[in-house]
Amino acid sequence: MAYSMTHDYSETVCPVPEHVLSAIHRATPHEALNISKLLPGTQRARFALFCYARTHLREAGLAIAIGCTDEDLVREGGIAGQALIAQRALPKTDRGSKSRMPISLATPSNQHLFASAAEDEAEDEEAA
Repeated sequence: MAYSMTHDYSETVCPVPEHVLSAIHRATPHEALNISKLLPGTQRARFALFCYARTHLREAGLAIAIGCTDEDLVREGGIAGQALIAQRALPKTDRGSKSRMPISLATPSNQHLFASAAEDEAEDEEAA
């Protein structure tokens, strides 16, 4: 089945059995690559694209893509496959993986910031 330009890898249909997806979910990137080597080339490429399209499986998708041929990734993913080829070639620090900013909660030292914002909002509502 050719997926190249018409397949949406953000959909919920996974190209591998549930037990393989579960194993990849728990695996390190190195383990994900080893697990994926048991899959045929085109299925491995579809799975790499499927994982890469999900934030929580992105590193696994990159690891799986290392075991794929460029031809399989492009055939199965088109432009998305080309992007995955480019991403897997980059050093890990250059892949654009952004760490999340920490969440700051109101504390006694910064509550005045929230209070003044609420006052401004109330003034805006009164003016309207």
